[in-house]
Amino acid sequence: MNATITFNLPEEADAHQAALDGPKWKTCAESLDQTLRAWLKHGHVFKTPDEAIQAARDRLYETMQEAGSLGLYT
Repeated sequence: MNATITFNLPEEADAHQAALDGPKWKTCAESLDQTLRAWLKHGHVFKTPDEAIQAARDRLYETMQEAGSLGLYT
């Protein structure tokens, strides 16, 4: 099976980059999922929902940094 995705560059440069970064985003989502699962299964130290949300955002940012050069697309 073959699949081909075609982009009109430079007009679709953001979509092209998003497609190239797909595996990195998948890794980020899986990593965040594992962190959230561990917090649910083994407990956590968060006292408020805001603390938990901020910790999740921090973890997401860390995984994005580890994956390297992931930007947000419009």
